[in-house]
Amino acid sequence: MRKAKRGAIGGLLAAVLAAGSMAAGPAAAASMAGPQARAAAKLCSPWAMADRVDRTGKMYGAGGVTCKAQVTGVLNVELHRNGKLARRATAKCTYQKTCVGHTKTITDSSGTQEWCARISFTDLWTNDPYVKWGCVTT
Repeated sequence: MRKAKRGAIGGLLAAVLAAGSMAAGPAAAASMAGPQARAAAKLCSPWAMADRVDRTGKMYGAGGVTCKAQVTGVLNVELHRNGKLARRATAKCTYQKTCVGHTKTITDSSGTQEWCARISFTDLWTNDPYVKWGCVTT
C-alpha cells in the first residue's frame, strides 16, 4: 500500500514539474527544481536565540540544529552586542540528531542594546552549511 502511494505521489510530482516546464520553458523548470530539491534535501533545522538569565543583568547566546538523522559536525555559537562579537563558543557533535551549544554570560550594559546570537554548523558528512540568527533588544 505504501509503495502505491509513493508511486502516485511521485507520478503527481513528475506531472507538476512537466506542466511547469511546458508553461515556463525547460530552463525555468530546471531553475525552479534546483532550489526546491536543495531545500528538500536539507537534513537539519537550525535555531538561535539571545536571552537574559532570569533575575540577573546577564545575557548569553544559544542555538543548535535538530536533524532528521544522526550527523557529525562542529557548532559555533556567537553572541553579538550592537553588531560586535562579545562571546564565542564551540560544540563538537558526533553521531547525534541534536547538537546544541551556548556562550558564557556577559553583563548587559545600561541603555538599549541589540543582542544577537549566530550559529553556524556544517554537517561533515554532507558538507551542508547551516546558519541562523536570533536577536533581542534590551
